[in-house]
Amino acid sequence: PVLVLANIVAALDDNGQATIDAELYDSGSYDNCGSITTWTVSQSQFDCSEIGTHVVTVTITDSNGNETSGT
Repeated sequence: PVLVLANIVAALDDNGQATIDAELYDSGSYDNCGSITTWTVSQSQFDCSEIGTHVVTVTITDSNGNETSGT
């Protein structure tokens, strides 16, 4: 699979927490020999003690078991 990522900004909710989904980073990812079946992210929960820039790793897996990761 080919992973194409976008930078995102996650806003904290009223409780000072944010949850992100790996697919929010998608900016046109695709697969030539199957379909993307799984999206995972290295960190999906943030709170007010973690305000600032974070590097998150996104991994996609296609229907044939091939994997690609990026930040």
